[in-house]
Amino acid sequence: VVREPSYPMSQIQSIAMEKGVFSSETDVSGLDFSAFGNTQGAQVNWSVSPLPGASMSSVTQALNRYPYGCIEQTSSGTRGLFATASLNGASSDVITKIESGVEKILAKQKSNGAFGYWDRNDRIEQEYLPYATDTLIQAREYLSDTQALDAGIQNALNYLDRQYFEDAWTSLYANGLLAQAGYEVTSRARYAIDEQLPKALKEASDDVSDQIDLLAAGYWLAIQIKDTQRATRLSDQLEALYKEAQSTAYNDWFANVSGWFKQNSNNDDVSKLRYWRARAGVLVGSLTQDQRTSAIDQYISGAIEKHANRSYRSTLDNANFAALLLGQQAAMSELDVRIDGRSVPVASDYSISIDRQKAERGFTVEHNGSGTLYLNADITGRRLTTTAVDNGFDVRKLWINEAGEIISANQQSINVKQGDVYTVMIAVSATSRHGEGNLMLTDLLPSGFEIEANPASSPFFYDKEKRKIELSDYSGRDPVWTESMDDRYVANFDHYWYEKDHVIAYYQVRAVYPGEMVIPDAHVELMYRPEINGRSTSTTGSIVEK
Repeated sequence: VVREPSYPMSQIQSIAMEKGVFSSETDVSGLDFSAFGNTQGAQVNWSVSPLPGASMSSVTQALNRYPYGCIEQTSSGTRGLFATASLNGASSDVITKIESGVEKILAKQKSNGAFGYWDRNDRIEQEYLPYATDTLIQAREYLSDTQALDAGIQNALNYLDRQYFEDAWTSLYANGLLAQAGYEVTSRARYAIDEQLPKALKEASDDVSDQIDLLAAGYWLAIQIKDTQRATRLSDQLEALYKEAQSTAYNDWFANVSGWFKQNSNNDDVSKLRYWRARAGVLVGSLTQDQRTSAIDQYISGAIEKHANRSYRSTLDNANFAALLLGQQAAMSELDVRIDGRSVPVASDYSISIDRQKAERGFTVEHNGSGTLYLNADITGRRLTTTAVDNGFDVRKLWINEAGEIISANQQSINVKQGDVYTVMIAVSATSRHGEGNLMLTDLLPSGFEIEANPASSPFFYDKEKRKIELSDYSGRDPVWTESMDDRYVANFDHYWYEKDHVIAYYQVRAVYPGEMVIPDAHVELMYRPEINGRSTSTTGSIVEK
């Protein structure tokens, strides 16, 4: 499996270790670093897992290194830290990061208890209100000083309690949280299950994956209000939906779930679940074993497999994946792995250490598991190729000088003088129809440049006909949110994407420190469908002293 979700490049390589119980050896050839521009700078994180290309270690690391901060992304990243703490213990470093996550979530909370999407003054995305509230509640056990957190939780719960959510998913989630917190919501919860849920299922009649998640969320809510009758009915509906799916185009997607993981390599091409993102994992993953039915076990097994086989996962995907994996760790509690005949320590998140020389040379591996395991190598580093990538979006990056001249399309080398100011413009065009989507644009800043916090003039450029174009007029559709960070510029567009729809973003930089550098590509992806993405070319550059 190869993943290239963003710059720098990331590759996942998986090696099947078949039999286990030290009955045989698996020869692992040396890793191929040829796709990376700096092979010695590429980093490798090893892990073992019943899943090809995915493990708790890779999931939590992906959440930990994600730098952006809408309410969902901040909540998901914090939940990754909960998983790390659950497996490895709450170290001081992890606690500090959880505290930081909580502070960022609370900073987005409005006076009425709701959360703004990017900041407290931004729009409210109702779908993520229970999610953020739940994240704060789970964070409580890790913080010693909970005064501000408790106030934020109470404010958020009171807001949820005052609302009527027309969206069934949000209503199910919100009422479950309120029930857990001791609010009397039994009548409202039953209304959500008996009235809102059937209506939502009918509206999603052509989307079986959405129906599956809605039923799983409804079952979770029934458990929270201790309504055995409704829980049984919803579980039966879920099981019936599986049977219907298996009798049509779903093959054996959910069959044989007694094992921790069952690989079905051929279903992706034919299954109506090929776009399933399993969003109820954060709910059903918290259920204890005695609260689960065979239908919920089927959900968990199928959702784990679907996330593991996905080439691109959003932060929300990874948070759901981590919640599901946490409940499955006992299956590998006694695992022992040997590299070239010698045991290597296996951490509680099933990461292991293999030195660089051994990785390049190759080695033999054995394990004492009862079946097939996978040795996953997650390799990150700067990619070798400089060409553009179009997985649904065409991305072009232009450098414009103060005279309005386009000096580079990020293809030829950019050579500038210290102190010069440039406008960087990123033009993005959809190369097919994608529908509604939140587009995240990221442009890493080259070393030696700094973003101008207060541009001295309004950016402009001259087109081929020598007409002066003001970028503030040319942009058409402005980003709903932008942020200039120390090492990157990011922008977010919320839009319905037709083919050939285009947007632009721009910012100004100053050449500050002399030297040579890589000029990175600009990258875009749909936040909750990250397989739809694109990036511009990259090049090199230099800054010379005045």
